[in-house]
Amino acid sequence: MSTRQQARPTLGIVGAGKVGGSLARLSQAQGYRIVAVASRDRAHAATLAGSVGAGVASSPAEVVALADLTLLTIPDDAILSVAESITLNGRTPKAVIHTSGAHSLDVLVPLAALGSMTGSLHPAYPFSGVAESLAGVAFAIEANDALLHTWLRDLVTALDGRALMIPPGGKVLYHAALSIASNYTVTLYALAERLLASLGAEQAAAAALQPLLMGTVENIQ
Repeated sequence: MSTRQQARPTLGIVGAGKVGGSLARLSQAQGYRIVAVASRDRAHAATLAGSVGAGVASSPAEVVALADLTLLTIPDDAILSVAESITLNGRTPKAVIHTSGAHSLDVLVPLAALGSMTGSLHPAYPFSGVAESLAGVAFAIEANDALLHTWLRDLVTALDGRALMIPPGGKVLYHAALSIASNYTVTLYALAERLLASLGAEQAAAAALQPLLMGTVENIQ
């Protein structure tokens, strides 16, 4: 085993949905050890845990007690409450991050106050299911500690992604940029379809616009 592999943190996953499932499976495939998975739906946690050789934890607090680095792959509005619940177990987690594109690491202040390393790791990817690969995907990284920063950067490298370092206070602009690129594109495409439909070309709208849109994306790349 290489020195880098020996230095890798063990991972815990809280949230067994599309993001959690993708990161757990892809990380495990690259040699990371997933030690525990927790989810509101225990059946989902058991399925994911079984696929990566991890144990099923009864709570987020149990996950952080077992893992070096815990990933909160949960809805944005649940992050703070889960972080607060973890503080009640009387232990200081080693490192906890979330995967929200909107929240900064400040939402994990209750854990940082205990002395935990905290951060965020957001894959700029439209998850429609469990991803088979995240190669080439940009991952926004925030960390309150140099070691955690290294852990996250190394994880992104292992996944063949691209690390995007977010400076303090930069998450708002990051989220705005992604929203413009993603949401506005969909909105403008829908508007273009309606304009063609108004000319009596409703059936041909998609056939006319999709190659144009794909060509535009290729030109950007």
